[in-house]
Amino acid sequence: YYEAAREWDADEAVEAASRQLGWSVRYELPGDVPHMAGMPRPVDVHVVDRSGRPVTGLAGVFFAIRPADARLNQSADLVELPQAPGSYRTLVRLDAPGAWELRIDVRQQAIRFVHAARFTVPDEPAAPEGALR
Repeated sequence: YYEAAREWDADEAVEAASRQLGWSVRYELPGDVPHMAGMPRPVDVHVVDRSGRPVTGLAGVFFAIRPADARLNQSADLVELPQAPGSYRTLVRLDAPGAWELRIDVRQQAIRFVHAARFTVPDEPAAPEGALR
């Protein structure tokens, strides 16, 4: 129990430090990229500082947590998009519509930043057989 409490304290300190930075995070499923059910799909992560400037140079991990079914939980590396400062992309399977928790755990030199948010994966309209969505 002592080790678990120490771990919780450390995690809470990282979350508090992340809030102090004042960075904002937006998650999105890019609509211009075809998606086929059962295949990984891109998720874009946009990070800006408290004054709205893009935060560049982040490296870390993206987590997709499915509260309704832990078997669907997954993680993947984030890759910075060079043509869009402050934008990062990853590939994960997000086929199940409904509530997900999306998280990032990233570093910029000595700064560690974590963020979590609820995200709703929309129902996709049925596509003709063999078509990409």
